[in-house]
Amino acid sequence: MVSVKVLERGTYHVLGNDDINISGDKNSYKRDIISSFFKIIKGNEDVINMKVSHLVMAQEYYKRAMFVICLYAFMVFYFCFFL
Repeated sequence: MVSVKVLERGTYHVLGNDDINISGDKNSYKRDIISSFFKIIKGNEDVINMKVSHLVMAQEYYKRAMFVICLYAFMVFYFCFFL
């Protein structure tokens, strides 16, 4: 279930036409574009951090599952051939 959440498409903030088409002089335009980029980056942090958390949990579950499968295979091998 966690690995499915990693593959889900999140709601990301993007730079739109309203952010690019700003009236004003050159310096205020650059300031507004930079502030828009910072707002977008700040807005995307939560989505990215959530995806990274789900990815780490999926890896941990995978490692645990592989350990249990190997342990089970070893126990079957031991009980079949030595007992």
